[in-house]
Amino acid sequence: MRQKEAACVSIRNYFITKFLSMIAFVVFLSISALIRIPLPFTPVPVTMQTMVVFLSGVLLGPVVGMAAILSYMTLGFTGVPLFTNAGSGWLYFFGPTGGYLIGFMLASGLIGFLYRRLKSKNIFSLSIVMMAGIPVIYFFGGLWLSLGYHWTVKEILTLGALPFVGPDVIKVFCAATIVQGLCGRKK
Repeated sequence: MRQKEAACVSIRNYFITKFLSMIAFVVFLSISALIRIPLPFTPVPVTMQTMVVFLSGVLLGPVVGMAAILSYMTLGFTGVPLFTNAGSGWLYFFGPTGGYLIGFMLASGLIGFLYRRLKSKNIFSLSIVMMAGIPVIYFFGGLWLSLGYHWTVKEILTLGALPFVGPDVIKVFCAATIVQGLCGRKK
């Protein structure tokens, strides 16, 4: 009987830990949305959200990482002002950054999936895995800009993707450094 009770306690602690980790990432994602640099030539700002997305996939795993971002999106959808510029509500998803939010969730899942399969978790391989999320974010952001705003491929590349490559690569290396600091250096 004691083994069964210990197993229940262990399972309960596991789910509590995952739930609290998910809540922490919702908070981190909300705070990172406040750190924004508007670019005068595009309606899409540079934010720190992508760095949190990179971290969520690695630190939470694919399922919990996606659940954290979906929770963030759901809270914002229902009116909690969590998005960039304290935006919220279902209409926010029809704005120019709506597709990027979907991309965040899917990128987190992909990054978590790939990270779990890494043999060597050094900073280089970790950075490559995180960089795999960048095209996912840009694809869904660009797809939305194409469908909702009738942007051409040239506009999507020049206004919705290329200006963000440099900052996102820097955020990948920052996120990889954070993971290495939290989880220990591995060769």
